[in-house]
Formats: sequence, C-alpha cells, structure tokens
Amino acid sequence: MTAIPQYTPSAPAALVGLYRRLIKLPERIPFSLVQLAARIAVAHVFWQSAQTKLASWPVTLQLFANEYNLPFIESSIAAPLATAAEITGSVLL
Repeated sequence: MTAIPQYTPSAPAALVGLYRRLIKLPERIPFSLVQLAARIAVAHVFWQSAQTKLASWPVTLQLFANEYNLPFIESSIAAPLATAAEITGSVLL
C-alpha cells in the first residue's frame, strides 16, 4: 500500500488564501454598525465645534462680526444660529 503524500500549500497559495479571508472580513460587520460609527464621528465634530463657540462666546461674536463678514445677516444673529445649528445637528445625527 502506498502512502498518500500530504499536501502543503505553497507560499503564493497561502497568501491568496489569506488575502481572500481578509477581503471577506468586512462582510462580517453589519452595515448598521458602520453607519452608527460614521454618525457618531460626524456628530462629535459638530458637538466639539458648538462647545468651542459656547466656551468663548465673546470671541465667537467677534469672529462673526469681523472675520466672517456675512453680508446678508447680522453677526449678532448669525452666531447664535450657527451654534444652535451645530448643537441640534449633533443631537439629530
């Protein structure tokens, strides 16, 4: 009786197998978790921006008055609107 030689994959075949497993790895993550992570990341940016504006409110008013130069809306109205939009946007995301 002859012994059946044991198959050992060559290096390229092993790399191809590893590559295929790595490609299929993201398919195991539910898309809803990816969406949630993206929403949290964007909401965090909005929240931090709003907190920065609130922490230095006089500087925020000065920036809206002098730096941003909004031609169609008064800076005393634009600053609270922008801050409220950032807070609301971060919560709604």
